[in-house]
Amino acid sequence: MTRLAVFSVKQIHTKRLLENGQKLVRKIASEDAIPAVDDTIEQRSPTGNEIICWPWDHSKQRLVKGNNILNFLYHSKLSGGQDISLPTAFEIIEKTEQYVNLKTGQIKRRSAVNKNELLRERLRVLVQLNRLKFKYVVWYTWFSSKENFDLVHYTLKRHLVGALKSNRLVALSE
Repeated sequence: MTRLAVFSVKQIHTKRLLENGQKLVRKIASEDAIPAVDDTIEQRSPTGNEIICWPWDHSKQRLVKGNNILNFLYHSKLSGGQDISLPTAFEIIEKTEQYVNLKTGQIKRRSAVNKNELLRERLRVLVQLNRLKFKYVVWYTWFSSKENFDLVHYTLKRHLVGALKSNRLVALSE
């Protein structure tokens, strides 16, 4: 009896990325390498599915139509001192749930899993399953939360560099 595995498009793309890039990532892997986490928008014009939405573009200070993608880029140095950056993972943000905005009454879409949950799950996979080498992970303010800090520092035993929003309080005593 033959068993067929059923993969989503996202799983197939991630699987191909890992298969094709894993050997190269292993060659450049270093404790001094840094995975950088960022979300990006690939602007699109068509509509009608869960991955094309209206995410906020911070660089344009407005909503734009497109695919919102969570990227994990691995920065390392080659033996000759040259910098190299390779993608190690990505997550396409799918907004599959509909809800009513209580202020406007409009029907909106949201993701069943938020970006911070995706970040934590992907970092666990990169460290625990893929055994990606690094000491520090870098991200910007969007991902600076207690849950993310705790995962990186206490669970994954790594350090992090991330900006904090000005309205955040930090306890240096712990």
